[in-house]
Amino acid sequence: MSSEFVALDVETANEKRGSICAVGLVTVRDSEIVHRYETLCVPPGDLNYFTPRNIAVHGITPDHISGAPKFAEILPTLVAYIGGRVVVAHNASFERSALLRACETDGISYPAVTFGCTLQWSKALLDLESFRLPVVADHLGVALNRHHDALSDAEACARICLELMSRADADTVDGLASRAGSRSAPLGGRMQESMPAPARPTDNPAVSGTPAHQEAPFRGSVVVITGRLSTSSRSEAERLVTAAGGTVATRVTPRTRYLVIGDGYRGDLAGFHGAKVRAALTMIERGSGIRLLSETDMLTMLGSLESTAQDRNGSTRTANPRSPFRNPSTA
Repeated sequence: MSSEFVALDVETANEKRGSICAVGLVTVRDSEIVHRYETLCVPPGDLNYFTPRNIAVHGITPDHISGAPKFAEILPTLVAYIGGRVVVAHNASFERSALLRACETDGISYPAVTFGCTLQWSKALLDLESFRLPVVADHLGVALNRHHDALSDAEACARICLELMSRADADTVDGLASRAGSRSAPLGGRMQESMPAPARPTDNPAVSGTPAHQEAPFRGSVVVITGRLSTSSRSEAERLVTAAGGTVATRVTPRTRYLVIGDGYRGDLAGFHGAKVRAALTMIERGSGIRLLSETDMLTMLGSLESTAQDRNGSTRTANPRSPFRNPSTA
């Protein structure tokens, strides 16, 4: 990755991630914003409907998109503006999955886009009670003029990334990711930052608010846990995953959705050579959608059971101390 990158934010019309109705994009070169782009669009296919919850968040209504281009019509423009640069978003798994779902709904090919996540980098580099976009922006002295306005959020994300790069003494986004202990991933691939992006998970599927499925963040997912957990007993972790709608399995199979890795895993697989990790990596190389989660990622997802005040721009740390996790156990 070079010092150039693009910050992206999307807003959605309803609880479906693919229901993109607004896009904001900011291009950064040599630590300066050199281009801004924003547009409303008609959500793809049968995702073209608005819910009161989402309207209350961003203020976009069906009347606003009357006459706007369709999502499929703006996608080539987005790809052209991105131009092969890494795309940075705050909770990138949301933007990534929103684009994936929108493309799937319209039956069009996924663009070749690589994502990085300022939410995950902030968690690794900052000591905050919450990592929501407004909180991180305020902490770093970054202006956020209109939260949930796609262009405003994208610009705040860009400036957060630049500030994090400065604090981490990183000249490139790749250098920042390395210092934060994570990597970026292509649109069709796995978010190595490990922000749970469920078949909908961790980040909120809706633009904000508390989507219905947030109360069961592992709903319909097969989860495997490996390694020593530092904040819970294995049985307690399995109980909470089950309570969150997941099915706990003892081995990695093609049906596995998440592999939770203990032993201090934070995104760098160096030194993690266990059988379950090897099996997951082999399946990922073959195109499986298995996602690797750290213990912190799992706690972040489970935290939604304890606090419905979180939104898609980040999750608080305060939920973790209140969790019933106590005694660590070995695998």
